[in-house]
Amino acid sequence: ELNASVRTRKRSGPMERWWPAMPLAGVAAFGMYYVTRSATGKKHRLRSNDEGALRTSLTDKNAIRVAAFLHEYAPPLDFKSHKGQHGRLAVVGGSKDYTGAPYYAGTAALQAGAELVYVFTAEEACIPIKSYSPELMVTPFYAARATTSEKEWAAKCAAVVASRLSRLHALIIGPGLGRQVELLAVVKEILSEAASLPASLPIIIDADGLWMVTQDPDIARGRNVILTPNKVEFDRLWKAVCGDQKRSAPENDIKRLCEAMGGVVIIKKGSTDLISNGETVLKCDEKGAPRRAGGIGDVLAGVIGIFMAWAEMAVKRKGAIRKNMNASTRGKTYCEAAYCACTIVRKGWEEIFLEKRRSSSVPDLLQVIGHVLNTLETSYGKRFFLSSA
Repeated sequence: ELNASVRTRKRSGPMERWWPAMPLAGVAAFGMYYVTRSATGKKHRLRSNDEGALRTSLTDKNAIRVAAFLHEYAPPLDFKSHKGQHGRLAVVGGSKDYTGAPYYAGTAALQAGAELVYVFTAEEACIPIKSYSPELMVTPFYAARATTSEKEWAAKCAAVVASRLSRLHALIIGPGLGRQVELLAVVKEILSEAASLPASLPIIIDADGLWMVTQDPDIARGRNVILTPNKVEFDRLWKAVCGDQKRSAPENDIKRLCEAMGGVVIIKKGSTDLISNGETVLKCDEKGAPRRAGGIGDVLAGVIGIFMAWAEMAVKRKGAIRKNMNASTRGKTYCEAAYCACTIVRKGWEEIFLEKRRSSSVPDLLQVIGHVLNTLETSYGKRFFLSSA
């Protein structure tokens, strides 16, 4: 028996000799984790007392401007509203090849304050988009395999979207929609139905929707529309609308294109975002980040959508009749909403970049949009508006 015991001890490996100490090592590691996390949390709490936990401060000009917009137009959080009254939006987009873009736009709108978001998309894209988020209400309005150039088909597809238009506060067209020529007739029908509504409905046209506008500028001309081109998309729009007219300074070009399109609002995205309704030009120069991940424009479209919705809703809430709001006043309000949306998205992207740099991604941006907005509303809003009320 003694020899057997000796042989057993000889065969025991390092793990068996150290096994009794493993629980203690685990406790020590667990403790170090919490000590480290507490220290990190303390730093974040210290930062949270300074400008609402943002890593860097916005310029006072931009921070106060966004806070002023939210103070003026965001629906009050007063326990008196019902589901959907703080913003019902729809995204017409997505296709069998592109399912992320409408998800980004819709989710960004929710993160910025919308309460109900509908997504009208290709039948082939429904299941993927539904699997991304349970909050988006996804409905097919056409099937890619069954597209035709028949007018009846376009009217039938558009009717699916048109049936919800009267309930919406804003409509976003284009993210991930694709460039099937047959869909151009569908978009025309949708815009025509939106124009016939008794109340103004802000319509943001982005991404592939802009390509459709270059094919037929009249579908957006003179309407309650906000176009969001990047540099390449702006150049295509210019050529489609202004032809070979000589270009000049960017500020003059955007005003001329707005005028040629009948007074629509244009947001030209770039290192500095230019925003115009043909009368004035705003420049959003919040820093942002040097990384250009796909999908940031979709996020911007979603935030613009809810801000435009709030601007329209505020007029009604204050007892005015929206039809009496002239085009110039509405255009300036839309420009201000767009400026504030650009500021928030740029600031959010900078926040993410400072933490993740080359690995920054749009899902990360979605997580910080609400944080940036809430910080500006609570910190600057209380400082400059509630204190003076």
